[in-house]
This record gives sequence, structure tokens and C-alpha cells, in this order.
Amino acid sequence: MPSTKKVVVIGGSYAGVAAAMRLNTALGLQENVDLTLITKEDHFQHNLGSFRALVEPSFAEKLFIPYSKIFTSTNGKIVQGTVIAIHPNNVVLAGGSNVPFDYLIIATGSSYPSRRTPLSSPSKSSKDTRTEGIAELQEIATAIKEAKSVLVVGGGPVGIEIAGEVATDYPEKKVTLVHASTTLMNGPYSDKFKARLLSTLQQRKVNVVLGERVEGLQSFFPDPTHKGWHLGATSVKTNTGREITAEVILLATGNSSFNSHLVRSLSEDLIDARGQLKVRPTFQLDNDAFPHIFAAGDVTNADNKLAYLAKPQAEIAADNIAKLIKSGPDANLATYKPSTSVFAVVAIGRSGGVAQILGVWGDWVVKMLKSKDLFVKRYWAELGLAKEFPQ
Repeated sequence: MPSTKKVVVIGGSYAGVAAAMRLNTALGLQENVDLTLITKEDHFQHNLGSFRALVEPSFAEKLFIPYSKIFTSTNGKIVQGTVIAIHPNNVVLAGGSNVPFDYLIIATGSSYPSRRTPLSSPSKSSKDTRTEGIAELQEIATAIKEAKSVLVVGGGPVGIEIAGEVATDYPEKKVTLVHASTTLMNGPYSDKFKARLLSTLQQRKVNVVLGERVEGLQSFFPDPTHKGWHLGATSVKTNTGREITAEVILLATGNSSFNSHLVRSLSEDLIDARGQLKVRPTFQLDNDAFPHIFAAGDVTNADNKLAYLAKPQAEIAADNIAKLIKSGPDANLATYKPSTSVFAVVAIGRSGGVAQILGVWGDWVVKMLKSKDLFVKRYWAELGLAKEFPQ
């Protein structure tokens, strides 16, 4: 009788969930295969929609989706815990327990300023339970509702979406967005797209300050990966001497680190200069010693850090593991080709935003694609819970 193959996925966000569900489809009914998803939380958080909860507290309940239908077969299970080390054939959890594996997918993502709060990146809560995560979002929403002025630091997609959301729902508030670059949205986006973002924010009465950096943030955020919001009337200055007063300051300054440190016990050479895991086009770690260990999503050096790219990456990794289990080490593995096109859909309030999809599009297209419900129904359905979606 063949030995049981143990497949483990670390991480319960976009890439990890996509990998686990693909493995369930490919291997869930196969005998002698055990599937395990290890995650710190008891829920999947739809981070892409978290900024809506900053102005609509009840929306928070739609963002935290149970993992109950990830595995539909008896050979799959979810382990809630924190991985503290990865070894060639087992992972170690906080508390000392070991989880053995024959194949592993690392989908640990990245950390952002405000890992404790939902205000960066696209809005990640550090709370390990759904109840705590909802309460945290609603607490911040109350503070924003009571404030007369809000400062958003960072002009990437998250900062733009937060500023646009607050300005749209609270037009009487003074909303300021400060971005260190001279244009919004760092990256390979068109000048037309960036200009349209700026004009749309300004139409929503957001005061956009470009090419300046807020100084002294360390005093408000001594550990921004723990807490990325500040409440209470205060005044800050930019590097040009501009003074900005605000009652709420929200950090939205992007990735601060990639959660790749767990592989140091395997090899330091697996981590590149940016802190990303080096992977091959098959999503195997870029080291001949570990053909059974894969990685996908933000933690890798494979592509841009976008949620919609995490799913195809994770599915290729899962498919390749299924091929190795079924056909052995000589299996013909699938490879990933990074997209040569640049797409972005940035919501600026409920009624629209700006998209770059084979051209630049405005409010009508973005409302149809994203801003109306921010994909929440889609993700409840993808996790097998369409009927349980909270109305």
C-alpha cells in the first residue's frame, strides 16, 4: 500500500486559500493524500474591500469569511496556528508542535505598516478571530465618523481608495492625501491613468499633496507594523515645511517587508535583496535541494504584488504538486509567465474610480467592475459560502 502523501499550505489569505482549494479539487478524493492549511486566523479576510468598512461599519461583517468550505473532502483539515520555522520535511508551530509534509506551499504574503489595523495595504487586520477583526474595523470607523479632518499618508492604490471613500461618504470633512512621489501610483502605469486618478480625487474634494514627505511620523507610529493609525487632533509638517492638521492619521505606505524569514532555516540564498523568496517558473523554490517546496503570492519574486495575480500563481503551484504526486519527479510541470500588460482598478468612493485596462476608464466602468460591492459576494461564493453571504 503506498504511503500517504502529506501536502501543507502555509497562509490563509488570497494565495494560500487559492492553493488549498485547488489541491482540494485535484487531490481531495484521492486516497493516501492528506491536505492541511495552516493559518493564524479563523477566517479569510477580504482585504481588498476593507476600506468600505471605514465609512460603513456593518460592511465589516462581509469581509471576514469562514474557512468552513475550503476542503470538501475528509482528507483536508485546517490548523490554526503560527509557523515559526520551516525545515526540509516539517514545519514548526508556536508552542513546539511539528507538522510533517511531503510537499509544501509557502503563501505567507507580506507585511505592511498597520499590520494591526485595516488601514494599509490593502487593509489587513491582525486579529486572529472574526469577531475581533470586525470590532477593530468598527472602532476605527467610529473615530473617522467623529473626526473633522483626516490625513492619509501614501498615494498608492490603498491610500487613494481610503481617501476617496472617506471624501465621498463624508464630503464635509477635510481629507488630505500626501504622497512622496510627484505622481500618484508608483509603478508602470500610464501618465494618463495617474492624471485621471488625481483629477478624480480632486473632484471628490480631496486635498492631494504630491512630492512631499510627512516628517516625524515615528513619534506617532513607533512600530507601524503593529499600529498604523493615530487618533486625536495633531499637527504634522512635510519636508517643505507645509503644516497639516488632522484628527485622524492613516498610514497607507505599502509593503514594508515580505514574510520570507521562515525559509532562512533552509537556505539564506533563497531570499533576494528585497526579501522575496526566489522561485522558478514552476513556483518551486530556486534551489535543487527543495523540489518539493513551492511558494506563491506576494512573498515571491514572481510578479507584481496584486491580489488578482495570487490566484493563478497558487493554482499553478497546486497543480504541479498534484502532477508530482500522480506522475513522479519526471512529471511535466506547468510554468508561469508574468503578465506583460498592466491592469489596475482603483475605486474612489462608491460611485466610481479609475481603471487602466487596455486604456483608461472612469467612474462608470469602475462602478460596474468594483466600487459597488468590492467583490465581496464573489469571494463568499469562491469560498463555497454564497448562500451564507450576509445581506
